[in-house]
Amino acid sequence: MTEEKKSVKKDTTKKVESKVEAKKEVKVETKKSTPKTSSKAKSSSGVTPVILGLLIIQFLLIIFLGVNVSSQDKAVNEINEKVSRLDSFFAGNAPGYGDGSVAPTPSKPTAPAQKVDLSQLDIEGEPMIGNADAPVTIIEYSDYECPFCSKFFSESYGKLKQEYIETGKVKLIFKDFPLGFHDLATPAAAAANCVQAQLGDEKYFEMHDKIFSSQRSLSVSNLESWAIELGVDKADYSTCVKDEAVLSEISADLAEGSQLGVSGTPSFFINGNLVVGAQPYAVLKQMIEAELQ
Repeated sequence: MTEEKKSVKKDTTKKVESKVEAKKEVKVETKKSTPKTSSKAKSSSGVTPVILGLLIIQFLLIIFLGVNVSSQDKAVNEINEKVSRLDSFFAGNAPGYGDGSVAPTPSKPTAPAQKVDLSQLDIEGEPMIGNADAPVTIIEYSDYECPFCSKFFSESYGKLKQEYIETGKVKLIFKDFPLGFHDLATPAAAAANCVQAQLGDEKYFEMHDKIFSSQRSLSVSNLESWAIELGVDKADYSTCVKDEAVLSEISADLAEGSQLGVSGTPSFFINGNLVVGAQPYAVLKQMIEAELQ
């Protein structure tokens, strides 16, 4: 009997141990199949959309900036191309253009681009400064609004006047060549011509100097003020600047210059030799000296 109880007790113990082991296995399997989600994993899943959004924004900014820079580059290239064309033209027609420096003295006089007989030019009644019998005649075609004409005035005209005009060696005759894209060129020419009509050549060239030295403040009202300061009658001046005869004379100068080969301003005929552009004074001096010899 005792043996039977022991046997039953052993069997019961084995069954209990088996159940305990089974429960342990179930718990282990449960732990393996459902691992805990780490805080790092949760953090990564939350940050990913933010990073993706930032990358998209960065990509769009790069595209925008690239297009913007491309447009700016295109605009800059167009401006540089226009400047280059202007530089090429004036460099070809005006040695020393760009820096206003004195051109290197050539070993022999520069060959004129073109020469005309002065008798072909109508100079009667045109404003003149200098000795009427001077051996050298310079006929200037100019535009009162042209920056290169102003460059000649500020850098060369004073020297030319002092060294050659006031000493009786050169006379200068001024003709109008208003360019179509300068709105104030014709009004300025008319204003100066009306000063000449009332007060003569001396006052004309005072008006000429005033316009070029004050080119940045050029306006119709200022032209009238400057003319009145020189002594013109206001009523006569107002009528004169609208006179068809005055405007026709300006147009005639323009047509004449074009026929003789003037293509830009300022242009000069030095005893008939055509020189184009805001030449350094050294170039003009050399040509004048050649004519005097």
